[in-house]
Amino acid sequence: MTAKPDLKTDDLAFDSSKAAPMTRKASRAFRIWIAVVICVLAALWVETSKTTHQTYNLFLSGDSQVLGAAVIVDGKLCGAMSGSGSSGLGGSIYYGRVSNGRHKIEVRKQGFTPLVKEIDMHGEDYISVDLNPTKL
Repeated sequence: MTAKPDLKTDDLAFDSSKAAPMTRKASRAFRIWIAVVICVLAALWVETSKTTHQTYNLFLSGDSQVLGAAVIVDGKLCGAMSGSGSSGLGGSIYYGRVSNGRHKIEVRKQGFTPLVKEIDMHGEDYISVDLNPTKL
């Protein structure tokens, strides 16, 4: 029969001075998520900072007889009703930009009664243009 060694409480205690220093590997997940967020924000900024398009807030639409009619805003010629092009819509359209506030919109074409409309612009306005032929 063998004798059991007498274990003392001090023998069971961990001696930290003899153990190898414990190093914890830092997680890179946080850095990866930050990099992803920065890349997404940079891509959004690049896409939205392009100045190739203007923002319009005044939209006029009419049938084909309105094509070529002059668009006058506050007494100033701003353009003409043009064909709708490849939009798939028939008729004519005009896109413009005006500041907020009251404006006088006129659409004039020879041989037709002009459309004169007062608007109070707050954001966007859509106007349907119907010109009637003048009576002889």
